[in-house]
Amino acid sequence: MIRHAVLAGGFFALAACAAPSAPPPAAPVAETPRVAALPPPLPPPVIPRFDIGPAAPEPHPRGLMGIEDRAVELLLGPPAVRRRDIGAQMWTYRGEGCSMQLFYYPEGSPERYYVRHVETRSAPRTATTPEHCFALLLRAAPTVRN
Repeated sequence: MIRHAVLAGGFFALAACAAPSAPPPAAPVAETPRVAALPPPLPPPVIPRFDIGPAAPEPHPRGLMGIEDRAVELLLGPPAVRRRDIGAQMWTYRGEGCSMQLFYYPEGSPERYYVRHVETRSAPRTATTPEHCFALLLRAAPTVRN
């Protein structure tokens, strides 16, 4: 028992000689996170005018070349099929006896797509010109602009 008391006393003596422990480091002050500036909003799309009156010649779908995707959707409504690939989009509009595919590619920024190619197809046993197909789609569109 005396041996235990001596050992305990020795440990206490050594502990008293030990260097005082440093205070714990202060918690880092949280910085207010910086929010990246948002890009300016896109300007409204330019919507082309196509006269589809009874006396007007039927417009050609090439008139859509270079038009932004948002403007086409305002003009023709949502497409029946919207396909998105890396760096390209294809929209399909279906009308009475024909369909039209629009191929979009980005320009200027990755969120702005423009028509770069147009194809029309006639239904089997139907001879629809590209102009007539486009006129049918314009007339059927829910948002036709005159």
